[in-house]
Amino acid sequence: MKRYDDWKARLFAESNRQTKLAHVWGIHDCVVGLGGGAVMAMTGEDIVADLRGRYDSPEGAAELLAELGFASLGDAVASRLPEYVHPSKANVGDLCVVDVAGPLGQAIGLIDQPHINILTPSGRGILAHRHMSRAFKV
Repeated sequence: MKRYDDWKARLFAESNRQTKLAHVWGIHDCVVGLGGGAVMAMTGEDIVADLRGRYDSPEGAAELLAELGFASLGDAVASRLPEYVHPSKANVGDLCVVDVAGPLGQAIGLIDQPHINILTPSGRGILAHRHMSRAFKV
């Protein structure tokens, strides 16, 4: 996977586009919206095409992960993107996993400086880098 030469401008445009969208499980959530949208904007590759629209709740997402043989959201991401040995090695535009309360126990974040962008059912948020438990190269 290779980023476009102008990936920063593309990511900025995608991030602005996403701020106008409501959270919808399986359509615009942390996986297919935030993470998948960012990867698509930066590389042109749709790494979540097979997941989009296949669940409509957090419980449905957890069921789909189990059906696909993944023990966690992080394991699913690791099947699609190379994982850093340590999250501190990640760069702007890479994806990460943060631990959260809820049925999945994890969420996908987009690494920015000086924070991580996240998407929750109530909208966009930010977390400090120290909240990353895993990170993946885009």
